[in-house]
Amino acid sequence: MGARVRVRGIYATALSKILKDEGFTLVDVSDVLVERLGVPPNRGLPADVTVKTDNEDTSKVLVIGHPEHVEAVANVIYEHVPATIVISPPFGLYATFVVRVRGLKEGKCYVDTPYGIAELAEFRECREGALMPTSVIKVPTQPRSHAVLVPGARVVGD
Repeated sequence: MGARVRVRGIYATALSKILKDEGFTLVDVSDVLVERLGVPPNRGLPADVTVKTDNEDTSKVLVIGHPEHVEAVANVIYEHVPATIVISPPFGLYATFVVRVRGLKEGKCYVDTPYGIAELAEFRECREGALMPTSVIKVPTQPRSHAVLVPGARVVGD
């Protein structure tokens, strides 16, 4: 059985059909897709991967989730849509890093990760030089964009 995949956005029907035909399990399926594709809704099941339209640029599709499953899903999409341009960040969603706080800039807290600068969200304090464990809640999806992290380590799984 393939990874569990949630699909959202303007390309959901086409991408869901491709992924279903390639053996992935669709989860949290919309009523429209249940009707169009004849698949069960599988609501309440966690997704290993989410495929969705980028909020800022609808010509982009984001594939996010557990890295090993993200790669498999992205490869299938690339096989079926060969004009696809793939941008792969060097780390995945929920990756954990110990970071060093750089400080506040324009009300945002920035930290140094092993892969460059990232924004720290949901922080209580932003003390320059402090070390802290963090988890990635948003991977960079554009060239020169920052990851967003939150304090603490997260354990993700079934």
